[in-house]
Amino acid sequence: MRYGRLSGTNSATDADPDGDGVSNFGEWAFGGDPSVSDPAIAALKGTLVTPTHDFQFEFQRLIDYANAGLQYRYFISEDLTNWTETTPTFVAANQNEDKTDYEIVTVQLPASVVMGKDKLFLHVLAEPAN
Repeated sequence: MRYGRLSGTNSATDADPDGDGVSNFGEWAFGGDPSVSDPAIAALKGTLVTPTHDFQFEFQRLIDYANAGLQYRYFISEDLTNWTETTPTFVAANQNEDKTDYEIVTVQLPASVVMGKDKLFLHVLAEPAN
């Protein structure tokens, strides 16, 4: 994993030398820079409710994540306390022109998951693959 030119304790996987609330691991997994504060780096890049009421969202991930030993998991919650793992449908992936090691991924939750909910929160978790 690359964490820029960090050294000492600032280069640890769980360190947050820029103080933005995203660890070095998260910065790497979602295409951030651990030396520049950017708490929105792990945020969704875009959302869309389709005409059939499916919910699409975009986020940035490392293109070669599987070979790098990384996996992404998805969780939904109506109250930010109780989380349920879900498996969205892959829609598309396009290379990020500014950060060529990363891609913008579009995935979709079916209407059956989102319909009838007053609110729904989504969490994308990046973690080492087993």
